Amino acid sequence: MSRSARYTWIDDQLTAIFAGFVKRQCVQIVVRQGSWRMARVVSASPPACPLLILSTDEEVAMNEYHGKCLCGAVQITAQARGNVGSCHCSVCRRWCGGPMFALHAEGQPDIRGEESITRYRSSDFAERGFCKQCGTTLFYHLIPGEFSADGAYMFAAGMLDLPDDTVFDNEIYIDSQPGWYRFDNADSRNRMTEQEFLQSLGIPT
Repeated sequence: MSRSARYTWIDDQLTAIFAGFVKRQCVQIVVRQGSWRMARVVSASPPACPLLILSTDEEVAMNEYHGKCLCGAVQITAQARGNVGSCHCSVCRRWCGGPMFALHAEGQPDIRGEESITRYRSSDFAERGFCKQCGTTLFYHLIPGEFSADGAYMFAAGMLDLPDDTVFDNEIYIDSQPGWYRFDNADSRNRMTEQEFLQSLGIPT
């Protein structure tokens, strides 16, 4: 996928479009992410090969989630589909004291208390937010640009009020996971190495 790749979200009503790509053998499914299937158009004309993300489970509804930092200076309202994933990369583990559990927000969240947020640029394409008053880990944010058109937010699951039936369905950077912890039922989740995850975003490795 080119560095100028664009990303398109496709709902169930547009399944026929996706099926048409498959029939012409120009789509390669690269990852199943919980209720979402992510696929890359591999034979489209340059410069851009869009990543198509097709909803496969109609019962997965969009819900509103609320969260706040430890001291309450930062409050967040976000729309999401309710599945939680974890990242085992060394940066997340150093930042969180363990793997980061996060919920991927849809669209732009309502973040209140921006004056209490420190945003640390941890890579060329992302920043991490924490409360400067109490230190609570808040979010991982893809910088708007070539890898995320509108700047996707992944909010730390621990600062959100999540229901008990929230599904833990994916892990990334599993090749960076240390040997001293493991999660049960690994086969029930989508698990990706660093290279697989970065390639799914169109980020050169």
